[in-house]
This record gives sequence, C-alpha cells and structure tokens, in this order.
Amino acid sequence: MIAVLFRWASAERRSAMRASVRAALRSARWYVGAVTALPLLGGAIILLDRNRSPSAGVSEAAPWLILAAALPLVWLLFFIGFATGPAIRTGFNTAAVHAALPALLTGTLVWEFAVISMVAGGLPPGPPVIQALAVLGGPASVTAVVWWEIRRLRTLYGVTLRA
Repeated sequence: MIAVLFRWASAERRSAMRASVRAALRSARWYVGAVTALPLLGGAIILLDRNRSPSAGVSEAAPWLILAAALPLVWLLFFIGFATGPAIRTGFNTAAVHAALPALLTGTLVWEFAVISMVAGGLPPGPPVIQALAVLGGPASVTAVVWWEIRRLRTLYGVTLRA
C-alpha cells in the first residue's frame, strides 16, 4: 500500500514521505520487537526456573539470571501497556506519511487476515449462508468504513490519494 502511494506521489512529495515512512517503520519495529520479546523473556524465565529444581542441581547464578530477565520483562509489560493505545490510535504514525494511509492499511490488513483465517481454520460452522456472512461480513464492513473515511478526508480536508 505504501509503495502504491509512493508511486502516485509527485517527486517532491516522495522525498517528504520517505522521512515519515522511516519514523513509522521505526515505531512499528519497536512495538513488534517488544511484543516478540515478551514471550521470549517469559520462556527464558520458565527455563531458568526449571533448572533450579532439586533434581537438576541448584545453580547459584539462576536467581540472578531470573532477576536479570524479569526486569526487562516488567519494562516490556509497561511499554506494551502504554504504547498500545497510541500505536492503535495513530496507526504507528502512518498518518504522517499520508492522511489516508492508516485507513488503507486497515482495509488491506483486514482482508489479509480474513484469508489467513480461512486458510488456517477453514469456514466457521453453520449453514453456508451464515458461513459466507461470517467470513465476508467483518472485512466488508471494515472496507465500507475505510472508504467512508477516505471520502470524508477528501470532502472535508481535500486529501487525495495522489499526494
């Protein structure tokens, strides 16, 4: 989606968009990295705690290693707790790249997740009509809201997809 907006943008607008894309990618990397590190640190603490069992022999470094892994874990919990709201609200700062980009990314991702869900889990149980509505209803309603938002951006603020 970002590549399409870059393609449609004028040459001078592209250079301004590049810096904004870097900032948006940086904030997304921080958030995804924190969400990824959370279970890894939790797993490391569990493994370290298992090694402290009497049958494995007591390691004198294990309590310090558990504490060394627990402190970043607590920091990550607070980081994710406080960063989730702004990350969702601003779409990882993608609105700085283009005003319509958060809506376009939402519309694209909801259809991608619907396809992934279909491939991974198959159709939900029920009659065929209900199955089709369950699979297509969510993404279709999000797409309707996305296009309404883009239309609203165009009429109220003069935002066009060709930046």
